[in-house]
Amino acid sequence: MRPLFRKWGSFRQAGGIRTTVALLILLIALRADAVPPASYFSQQVNYLVAGRHFDLVLWEATAGLDLVAQTAASPQAYLTEAQRKDLVTDYLDRVQRIRELEWQLNQVYSAQQGEAAERAAQPILAELHQLRQMQDRQATLVENIVAEQVEAVLIAEGLGQQGYLWPPVKFRFEPLPLALIISPRDEIRVQEEVHLNPGVPLEEWAAIEDRVDAAFNVSSLITAIGGLSTYPAMVYETSSVNWLMDAVAHEWTHDYLVFHPLGWNYDASPELRTMNETVASLVGEEVSQLVVARYYPEFVLPPPSPPTEEKAEPDEARFDFAQEMRAIRLRVQELLDAGQIEEAEAYMEERRQFLVSQGYYIRKLNQAYFAFHGSYATSPSSGASEEVNPIGLQLTRLRQQTGSLRAFLHTVAPMNSYQDLLRELTSE
Repeated sequence: MRPLFRKWGSFRQAGGIRTTVALLILLIALRADAVPPASYFSQQVNYLVAGRHFDLVLWEATAGLDLVAQTAASPQAYLTEAQRKDLVTDYLDRVQRIRELEWQLNQVYSAQQGEAAERAAQPILAELHQLRQMQDRQATLVENIVAEQVEAVLIAEGLGQQGYLWPPVKFRFEPLPLALIISPRDEIRVQEEVHLNPGVPLEEWAAIEDRVDAAFNVSSLITAIGGLSTYPAMVYETSSVNWLMDAVAHEWTHDYLVFHPLGWNYDASPELRTMNETVASLVGEEVSQLVVARYYPEFVLPPPSPPTEEKAEPDEARFDFAQEMRAIRLRVQELLDAGQIEEAEAYMEERRQFLVSQGYYIRKLNQAYFAFHGSYATSPSSGASEEVNPIGLQLTRLRQQTGSLRAFLHTVAPMNSYQDLLRELTSE
């Protein structure tokens, strides 16, 4: 499907196809996660999830062929800005309607059985079928439009060369693979990440996690993801224009960093993984705001409310999820540092049940959970704090100091280590 932006529509067809093929080969070669793992541990994990493993190389090859096939045409080039906007917002509205119908369908089959359920479900299924056909027909066009809009903002921010951006923004709406995250039990660190087929049912997740845990004495977690920096990037189909632009810019940032030391060293250390993800999060959020303000101003999010000076009484205090996660993360780190692994795991389960009672339905809270979410140091789920993981605050400060998005990316892209970040901060 394969986003194709306007400026490439002016290229000669053969030249555009050659450029796309070269870019695909280069990106696949550079992406570490597009290469079959060679380590013994990775091979053993893949053996345990045989039949459920997501074949990333095959997906890249198939998506690449689709991308090349569409390089010869750019139908969005003939649309006005108003038509483009309407196509995107209509597509997102249909996503929302599809979600509502799926929920209605679940309610029907939960409340009724047999012929009664089939009769009640028939109009819902008919509307779902019609909406999905419309989505299939327009997905490519919408992807192309969104890609061009994100690209235009990145170029306006100085990230292009002579009006062109490298790599070009390209993504597909896709059912994303699941991520199997594996952490050692005695520390919080992503030891391995394996992608599973998106169709693996929820009821199988715990069984897979238990097999992996028992085989290697590790902590594992299967979790959904919102995007994957393949090329073209995979992005979850959403009804939110703000979330969509954030996700597309986030994944583009990973593809950009693939050509620089920070991206090459993504898995070299937990700190570098967190630096990569935090940079992508900061860029995604900033670019999303710019894209929405430029093309979809009615969807601009209001600024956060300033903190009030009035303090609530203890019994009136509102539950603060981010603060609770920071407290849990700090306590878990203390227990693991003391070698109290079982105590840390029991504590996380007790706090998970408390979080559920507060309306936060976390299926599993363990070392792998914090290892995964800790890579996104600006996320409330990470439990990030200056004591445990200051990288989020440090990169946020660096972004403020660098002045422009271009300067920020050009500053962080050559970094090979966490020490490079610290040196840059102290040099300011």
